[in-house]
Amino acid sequence: MAIATPSVAPGPHPAAQRQAAELAAEGADILLLSLDRTARRARGRNMTADARGPGAARAGHARATALLGKAAATWHGRRPTDGAAAVSPPGGGEIAGTAARAGR
Repeated sequence: MAIATPSVAPGPHPAAQRQAAELAAEGADILLLSLDRTARRARGRNMTADARGPGAARAGHARATALLGKAAATWHGRRPTDGAAAVSPPGGGEIAGTAARAGR
């Protein structure tokens, strides 16, 4: 399970979506969590802006609450009930989903 706040990896590192796809191709259970549009807008471009903190925290909490069932399913080795895709779309914001573990 990965939690990826920025949708683009800093520096020479591969993006979280690419890493999730590679791990899923190898048979790992993957759930990639990232901010949705509402949470990204609440956070804003300047992550150090204190004034945006309360709104960003509320948006992040709402996002986490919405994804709790899918995260629990992945943690316990079950597929999310909605059949989410194996990788999230470019730009993040959606769930990456799961791929069955090898030998399960």
